[in-house]
Amino acid sequence: MTSGKQLWPVRVPPARGESLVSWFCRSSYALGMEPKDLYRTAMPGCHLFSLDLDRHLYQPLIEALSRGTGIAPALIASLGFSQWAGSLFERDDGRSTLPHLPALGSHSHRDRSFGQQICPSCVAEDQEPFLRLTWRLSFVTACQRHRRLLIDRCWQCGSSINPLLAGYRYGFTHCHRCGERLDRAPVAKANHDVLVFQRSALHILKQGWATLVPSSWIYAHSYFWILRKLFRLLSTGATSAPLRFIVLEKLGADLHASSTLPPQRDFEHFNPHGRASLIPLVAFLLTDWPSTFISCCRGVGIHSWMLLKHEEQVPFAFWAPVTEKLNTPYRNFNQSELEAAKKYLKRRDKRPSVAQIRETIGTKLIGLEDVSEQSECRKAHDEGRYWKLDGVSPHVRRAAKEAARREGANIGPWVDQQLRSSLVRLRLLQP
Repeated sequence: MTSGKQLWPVRVPPARGESLVSWFCRSSYALGMEPKDLYRTAMPGCHLFSLDLDRHLYQPLIEALSRGTGIAPALIASLGFSQWAGSLFERDDGRSTLPHLPALGSHSHRDRSFGQQICPSCVAEDQEPFLRLTWRLSFVTACQRHRRLLIDRCWQCGSSINPLLAGYRYGFTHCHRCGERLDRAPVAKANHDVLVFQRSALHILKQGWATLVPSSWIYAHSYFWILRKLFRLLSTGATSAPLRFIVLEKLGADLHASSTLPPQRDFEHFNPHGRASLIPLVAFLLTDWPSTFISCCRGVGIHSWMLLKHEEQVPFAFWAPVTEKLNTPYRNFNQSELEAAKKYLKRRDKRPSVAQIRETIGTKLIGLEDVSEQSECRKAHDEGRYWKLDGVSPHVRRAAKEAARREGANIGPWVDQQLRSSLVRLRLLQP
């Protein structure tokens, strides 16, 4: 096979909606080669390493693939992230992270990113398995066809799914580290609200515009900027837990769901279950824009400077209501007012902790630790509302931590979920 001078002996046409990484891997498998070997053949002197081809699809590689397969360069280029330029994001400089598009996993055992998702049922039913490009989107957490959550890691060893690291013998339907079949992974049923929101977001991505306010539309990349901002507000930062709590309370949902998020700081690195749990909350904040969002922000003390700091380009649909409705300046309080707040709380049999004083005064103050009392949740062992699993053997603790890591969950929520399941089976707790 001479790359660049004649067509390859075996050529695989791309499937509808297939990603560039998937088509590149299937082409290499058809030729009896590893993806890294096909890359060296198409680009002599170059090495694939951990390059994400869905994003970093350079013109020389496009031309080499076109010469070997006979497929038009424009069609090959449309298989990657470039088709979403101007709709999902404005432009790609090749260096900064792209919104809603986490990177592929690496060779590291402790993978930091799980950018490739798959539907085990689709992979099992496809006549020739292939990966959909939409499975790379962070707000896509479920399969619309099978109404099941996607997976983003091996269900046995917890490694990320990286098709470019899989060998041609089994392909990307198996884990590149332990060899386990991914189509056998147990998957949970997707929430109906998650599927509805996901379908709407994909429609906006396709048409290129959205309507937040009736009779007024915005560009799709502005909509997805706001969407990412809401996801981050609900997942990270000092106000994320109170914001989730107030939204769940308004929705009448189980408040326990507010504490079951994975430990990662960036929501785009959450597992599909963690991201799916945030979607109903984001959808609620988008309803009746911006009234619902402003009301919830006021309820937890979020001000405009907290939302706009470190942001260079902010869509007007977000900037206008934030600067108009959340721009109330902080008040200055003296010591006598703080003492009055403490006396007020004590008369109501409430501990004057930092959180209680801030809630009573209605604003966030700095340096209250010296004038407040210790919160209930910071009491000594066996005196607060948290308790430990005393008596659990070390090897059971290690196994529990490893099981939680493989699912991409935090150890606390994982243990809580296992206990809840057991108590429900024993009919000691309502499902």
